[in-house]
Amino acid sequence: MNKPITLPNLDDETVVKISDFLYELLDAFESHYCYQILRHQRNLRTQRMQESLFEDGGEDELPF
Repeated sequence: MNKPITLPNLDDETVVKISDFLYELLDAFESHYCYQILRHQRNLRTQRMQESLFEDGGEDELPF
């Protein structure tokens, strides 16, 4: 289980600098790994769609 992160009190300028850095880091990360992220998300969607198609609705008869 993840433990909550305790953040220190920081002055306004430091908070803005860290925030800017994190946004730049995230932008660089997503730019570099965008195709892997998209592929993984697509695979998850496909898996969920396949699972929903084969869920047993409790009925023994076919719908047609």
